[in-house]
Amino acid sequence: MTSFRAAVPRLAPPPYLFYPGLERRWKTVVEANSDVSLATFTVATYNVLSDEQIRLNPNLYRHLPPWVLSWEYRFRHLLQEIAYFKPDIVCFQEIDNNHYNTYFERHLGSQGYEGCYKRRTGEKPDGCAIFWNRRLFERHLVHPVEFKRDGIATLDRDNVGLISILTTPTTHHRHALCIVNTHLLYNEKRGEIKLAQLALLLAETDRACSHFRRTHPDRHLFTILCGDLNLMPFSGIYNFIHRQRIDYHGANRTMLSGQSRRASSGEPKSSYILSSPLLPKLLTSDCKFIEKEEEEEEKGPRPLVHSFPFVSVYGHVSERGNPEVTTYLLKGTQETVDYIFYTPHSFSPPLPRRPGNEGECYLRANAKRALIDRDALRYHGYLPNVYMPSDHQLLQAQFSIVSRRTYRGRGRGRGWSRKRDT
Repeated sequence: MTSFRAAVPRLAPPPYLFYPGLERRWKTVVEANSDVSLATFTVATYNVLSDEQIRLNPNLYRHLPPWVLSWEYRFRHLLQEIAYFKPDIVCFQEIDNNHYNTYFERHLGSQGYEGCYKRRTGEKPDGCAIFWNRRLFERHLVHPVEFKRDGIATLDRDNVGLISILTTPTTHHRHALCIVNTHLLYNEKRGEIKLAQLALLLAETDRACSHFRRTHPDRHLFTILCGDLNLMPFSGIYNFIHRQRIDYHGANRTMLSGQSRRASSGEPKSSYILSSPLLPKLLTSDCKFIEKEEEEEEKGPRPLVHSFPFVSVYGHVSERGNPEVTTYLLKGTQETVDYIFYTPHSFSPPLPRRPGNEGECYLRANAKRALIDRDALRYHGYLPNVYMPSDHQLLQAQFSIVSRRTYRGRGRGRGWSRKRDT
């Protein structure tokens, strides 16, 4: 298989990788064991900073000359990063609508990628995209998700999500991935809207996975959630993703995402306290769509739960003991808002063990691409800069689909894989 880097010989590695502290090396997440790896691949997520955001927020980028902020200059550096990191699947946020076909689909398509795109609603100029290596994956489903729904106060914004179910082209190992990409609302004080958008996205994901399981009962299906979620680690909404439960009734909406730094003096305003159902007449309390009228009538407030046991690839603390940061802006904001979550266990029930069948499988996060440390970013400057084309860092993880069988059969080595670089 021709590697991505070899296919783009004119693009040198990103220049910042040669500076001390900016190397972005692989770091082990889970050590390999005696279980058999059937497939290995990498997934990345990247908010590329749309031109429209630069135009609307010039004060955040006033430290840079116009030529550094020009799209042609930044896109070349974006291509350098993608060519060097070589993700097999990459989720993008903030791709301008007029850039998707002209730049991303054209250039990445010529390098062996296939993609899909969903523009934000309300005539917003940017959106989310997912690209995958078409030699490793085949598209089974692409499902765009619009968060704006008439008549629901918590779903009145133009953010979107994108769901793609990818299958493996080989019949020997029958696996599938549900890739979920989104860019949730930025407003740090509207946590109830972020929570509602996330609940709707999880409901759409559950429906897509359930349909796939019914039509492909012989396949293992693993879910990977990526994106700019605009929430802090260990905040209320983060814990909802990880722990699958949140009791939001009586919560202060300004604190749900963990981003609001201005604690109100005394008691919060009554308008900040959540009391009514988050998504009336749309979702049940377990993040599933209401199918019957009687399902709407729930007695008393109930916590919100979901069915995906997500685990974060990143631990949110650097080797130096500093909080990991994925963005560093001129206004001084240094925080983590970008994530890669995954479900270790298949959405489908394990296949029964029999000769020639890999039996029970699970998804293992082998390694993560180290983030540039907070202190190093302070030394080298705000994002973007001359060498780094976006105000976010790219996140990348290497996964393996692993069988719990203890023997090494003929199937080993016949699957699809991507070796990890150093």
